[in-house]
Amino acid sequence: MDTTGRHYLRAAALLLLAATAAGLVIEKESPLLDLNDHLLREVLSGQQNEVVCPAALFNVIAGAHRAANTEIQSLIQRQLGTANPAQLSQAIDQMAAEKSSVKSFFRAYSIPRVRTECSKPQVTSVSKQQLCARLLQLLSPPTGRELDLGAAEAVRQINSDVSAATDGLISDLFTHLDPDSRLVLAAALAFSSPWLPELTISTKELPFRRPAGEQAVPAVLVSGSMRFLNASDDGLYGVAVPYNDNAFHMEMFFFVAANRSEDVVSKLSRRHYEALAEISPLETQVLLTFPKFSIKSVKHDYRDVALSLGLGPMLEGGLGPNGADKVDQLVHRAVIDVDEKGTRAAGAAGISIIPRAGSDESTPRAVLQLDRPFVASVMHVELGLPLFTAHVVDPLVGAPAGRRSPVRF
Repeated sequence: MDTTGRHYLRAAALLLLAATAAGLVIEKESPLLDLNDHLLREVLSGQQNEVVCPAALFNVIAGAHRAANTEIQSLIQRQLGTANPAQLSQAIDQMAAEKSSVKSFFRAYSIPRVRTECSKPQVTSVSKQQLCARLLQLLSPPTGRELDLGAAEAVRQINSDVSAATDGLISDLFTHLDPDSRLVLAAALAFSSPWLPELTISTKELPFRRPAGEQAVPAVLVSGSMRFLNASDDGLYGVAVPYNDNAFHMEMFFFVAANRSEDVVSKLSRRHYEALAEISPLETQVLLTFPKFSIKSVKHDYRDVALSLGLGPMLEGGLGPNGADKVDQLVHRAVIDVDEKGTRAAGAAGISIIPRAGSDESTPRAVLQLDRPFVASVMHVELGLPLFTAHVVDPLVGAPAGRRSPVRF
């Protein structure tokens, strides 16, 4: 029993990238592009490998939106740049339902008291009735499940569900739950796809400029028709490698001039993604060499990211049945594996909420070698949604001797 008067609302979201489907209606000015820009600056700008899932973070904040009062809802809408965060989350779920390369998962775990508080007679104000209606819908089958979140078994159960939804790529979303936790939201979306069969693919070694010096690394050599951004006004190049599931491709951005020393992350923005998306996929024959890479995220605590997004008030209150809960943790985990077979990736984010206290087509026209740090994003083709973004600084870090963990299809 809670003798301190404290009660906890915890939320978590996980996204294992990602998929698309025809016929979806999503805002063309996607908030994920702006969020991706923000994560490039705040998370991916270091001199080490790192990977983020913009869609996972968006989904978990959208989940908090459903559990927030009107003031915090307005804040989240304003800072994410969308009047309806749930619309994009629902569209992602629909993508998964319509694509064989995608698996999705969502669950709201709660203790009975959360539902009880919203069923009491004193719930009289219109705003609280609306908040409770959203919560009760969230906690009802098929998405809702009651669970003793104060028991040690709760962490194991939630992590087990998440692991199953991501083929074991994310198995430790939560390290612990506070004994007074009342609600955990977990969402997962899994993506894996080989490259487009029409591409010619082989392997080789590539001299790569690692932080410790140039060294040969295992690489992929791919040839075929691809979207190719032939240097924007700031010298940044981009290429989009298509997957067999043609709803997606991987976009890679990089410098090629020998005298360019700028960090790709400091230059890359949504305008480069948009410029690459406008190019015909059949316009250029490309011969591309890029390193294989396997990256696990380094940064775990994302509270500072929420603050830099302007979501400080969400961290301080306005959540839960009584509008008296606040976010005290925002965590994220991610992993990506890319080689000659294709891509397999996962990302996880979680929110913990506590009470507020105070030419010849056979001849490539573009020959490219990614021999220095670059950025890679798994993209929804038609809508240009960056679901997953990695900064590859050293492809040998995270790659075990011999062969990395296999990509399974």
